[in-house]
Amino acid sequence: MGSGRYEEPLISGSGDGIEDASEETLKAWNTLLDGWTDYCTRPTELVKLARKGIPNSLRPTVWMRLGGLTEADIEDKYRHLYAESRLNECPHEQVIIWDLNRTFPGNEYFKEGNDGQQKLYRVCKSYAGYDQEVGYCQGLSFIVAVLLLHLEEDKAFALFSVIMQEYQ
Repeated sequence: MGSGRYEEPLISGSGDGIEDASEETLKAWNTLLDGWTDYCTRPTELVKLARKGIPNSLRPTVWMRLGGLTEADIEDKYRHLYAESRLNECPHEQVIIWDLNRTFPGNEYFKEGNDGQQKLYRVCKSYAGYDQEVGYCQGLSFIVAVLLLHLEEDKAFALFSVIMQEYQ
């Protein structure tokens, strides 16, 4: 089959082939982040740098700033909402459980019984309890899973909440 380059398919969500950025790229991103103090306004260099890719090591910081979230937001609002909504009854619980094994099955982090799958369950269930108008629908778990690959559980919940509310 040709060069063999595409003979083995990449399993979705496996994370294979991801490399971090060069020192020059990291320096450019760090300079941007150091000067980015108003999270409501995006720096002019952001688009140029983002088109070249956000380094893995900086994705949590960049994503949180793109969402307009500060550590104080997480502490003051979202940790409380996350803890509270985890306790709510969830009519979508069975659908969430069914979707767990369908979400990035090739990624070890999300395999049955692993920590990632448990976090995925908690964030999806919490969001369904928090936003009862939306609840849960198939596909949300993939967005949450990507966030969990880079963010702590409560931050993933916070950013997912912002995404769902602000980017309709």
